[in-house]
Amino acid sequence: MLLLQGGSAHAQSKVYKVDTVAYLPYYPYVGGIEVNPNLADDRWFGPFPIGFRFCFMGNVYTQCYISTNGIVQFQEPPNFSGGTGFSRFVVDPLLGPNADGTLPRNAILGPWMDWDPGVQGGGGSINYYNIGASPNRKFVVNYSLQPLFGGNCNTLKGTFQIILWENGVIENVIINKPTCADNAAGGSREGTQAIVDSTGSVAYFGRNYRTNPTVIRDAIAFTDSFSILRYTPDQTMKLVNQQPGAALPEYRINCYDSIFAIKFDAPIIPASIDTIKPEFRFYDGNFQLPVKKVTYTMTPDSLVDSIYVHFAFELFRPGRYKILMTKGGDGDIVYGICGQTVVDSGTVGYLNVVNCYTYNVPLVMENVTVENNQHVRISWHKPDTLRQDFFQGYTLYKFASDRASFFPFMTFDDINDTAYVDTFIQVYEDSRLYKVAMNVKYNPETPHSDSVSNILLTAPGGDLYNAEIDSAVLNWTTYLKWTPAKYTLEWTTDGTSSWAPVAPDSARVLSDTSVMYLKKSPGTYWLRVRTADDVTGSGLISESNWLRYNVPTPPPLDLEVYTVITPNGDGKNDKFTIKNIDKFPGSKAELFNRWGNKVFSSTDYRNDYSPTDLQPGDYIYKVQINDGRIFSGVISILK
Repeated sequence: MLLLQGGSAHAQSKVYKVDTVAYLPYYPYVGGIEVNPNLADDRWFGPFPIGFRFCFMGNVYTQCYISTNGIVQFQEPPNFSGGTGFSRFVVDPLLGPNADGTLPRNAILGPWMDWDPGVQGGGGSINYYNIGASPNRKFVVNYSLQPLFGGNCNTLKGTFQIILWENGVIENVIINKPTCADNAAGGSREGTQAIVDSTGSVAYFGRNYRTNPTVIRDAIAFTDSFSILRYTPDQTMKLVNQQPGAALPEYRINCYDSIFAIKFDAPIIPASIDTIKPEFRFYDGNFQLPVKKVTYTMTPDSLVDSIYVHFAFELFRPGRYKILMTKGGDGDIVYGICGQTVVDSGTVGYLNVVNCYTYNVPLVMENVTVENNQHVRISWHKPDTLRQDFFQGYTLYKFASDRASFFPFMTFDDINDTAYVDTFIQVYEDSRLYKVAMNVKYNPETPHSDSVSNILLTAPGGDLYNAEIDSAVLNWTTYLKWTPAKYTLEWTTDGTSSWAPVAPDSARVLSDTSVMYLKKSPGTYWLRVRTADDVTGSGLISESNWLRYNVPTPPPLDLEVYTVITPNGDGKNDKFTIKNIDKFPGSKAELFNRWGNKVFSSTDYRNDYSPTDLQPGDYIYKVQINDGRIFSGVISILK
């Protein structure tokens, strides 16, 4: 377990941004709790409970004081006792922060001017209330129908709100802010929207300061720009000003650990932490460490100071993982005590899983061969060096049928299991690549081995199975294990043994994977391709599938040539006649004279030639039937 320890000092920035926001008065301007039923001019009241911890200018507050002059302040006003104390009003235009006491301290001004709710019959009220549920609560202060100070001004009334959000945002919403120049002191003429720290040296102003016009339906917000949860170089998660571009910290955790612990130096709201589907993610671009749950410890005032991330198993995969903070299963980000949140999906640091045993030498495929035309046998080398107490097993991969990627299809947990017979492949119609990887404890897999496929022998033209064609083209896939591979084309007549090279001139082909094969005499034959490791001399052999074909025994010849021809037109022996030649379509017939000159030829003879154009005498006939057999003899032509 890695415990990131840190100090206990609260860290929060004083960097705010001021924005004009949409005028959306969600919260009513009436109701709530009156600050005092007897309002008077230039008075302080309080303290009043905010209802949650509110961060302001680097400090945390749970109560505030409210002035009749439009001020919410977090420190006790001067001369304050029992709800009394003078609250001064703005006289001169304020051009910036100062430390001489001109500005109220530790205060929200919104707008600060000379309001006088004590005017008899003025009808104004100041109330406050808390709305919403943690971690999205708001503290709302309403100034309703506040008269301006001065006999010629107190008929002019203003209504506005100061809203404190639990996440640290301050919002000032104005329905109406009048201005009145007929006031000798000037407090009904000026008006200032601002926030000021406890020293008066840091202040942010809204746009309603210096000489102020009448303002209607206006809203501004003061937002703490950098109060977000970030890891810091002192190995603590803090509420800090994380500057853009700053290097993120690195943390180390040992293999075999399953808990990553973080101690916060600024407390966290428990309700914002999802313990089942937590906000923490650990991701290296390809793999995410699965987080099972989160537990935490509490401070005496029921806040969280430490979080324990429980992984689903002991960490066994070395690497550098981004630490991401995002929304958990509850849909919320982790909230600080003032509602500050991490940036959704933000990277807040890196976790390095170290001290894992690794075996980075790829395994080596030994051989892939087809056995007995039935299945593929795959074998590989056992590692030469291996800590066997870390051995988890092998994983065998096969190329998918769509040839798009490899997929694991078999695992082995015995170090001596270095061979497998794949019975699920159709060896006579498919060739697949195989490779293997080794699994090591705390490191799921080593690099993959080389890829080797079985040899697939095919006769793509179909001529091997055509009994009328005496040759065929044979193709086979390249064997990748040894290069260059020498292939032997072998044949047998029983399909089980007595394999022999087909012929010396076509049996060995150095790199070719195609050959013209001349069929043998009638019978049944099996063909295969075989290659031996002549490159390294390992003695290994890889064989292909088998191709089976038949050369049928030709039917007996029941042919007879009539050797005497009398072409006189009497219908008897008028033509060159071969009995039963119609049973052998496509047969060729030729006649030659005594000097060897061809006098007649037909490539598909049908007993349709009468030699009326030839002189009487003896002629030589030659007949080649469609299965290739040839016979010849002498005929006589008589006239």
